[in-house]
Amino acid sequence: TAGGELTVIAGAPVDEVGRSVDAVRRGLLAGVPLVALLVGALSWVLVGRALRPVEAIRTEVEAISGSSMHRRVPEPPTDDEIGRLARTMNAMLGRLQGAALRQRQFVSDASHELRSPVAAIRTDVEVALREGPAADWPAVGRAVLAEEDRLERLLSDLLVLAAGEEGGP
Repeated sequence: TAGGELTVIAGAPVDEVGRSVDAVRRGLLAGVPLVALLVGALSWVLVGRALRPVEAIRTEVEAISGSSMHRRVPEPPTDDEIGRLARTMNAMLGRLQGAALRQRQFVSDASHELRSPVAAIRTDVEVALREGPAADWPAVGRAVLAEEDRLERLLSDLLVLAAGEEGGP
């Protein structure tokens, strides 16, 4: 100033600042847990909704058994990981169903092939027993041995096929 240097000291009551800080603190103490709870609940709902197709796939796979191999898991109409998982599961179930069908056919064919020599052996022995001492036992023995040889070849073939199924040569 024209009269010399002056020092101005300004002050404000800190009560107003303290009340403002307390108001913010109360707001944060109530708001932060409420926002966290709201975000957690929203996340729970969204994740549950996103994983609902996975639960549907899991439930269906759990219900599928050897007698219900025709069933398939629901495929969501999306091309994301879950949709690809469902399509992969259905392709696997199709392969398993085909393998089970081929196995049943194989067992049926094998049992039919094994019955023939067993029936022939039984017939030869029953006829010879009815003839009693007059039966040509050496001929019966040769016939039984021939059928037993046929059985042995069938069993060897079955073992080779089984080894092939297990990844053998």
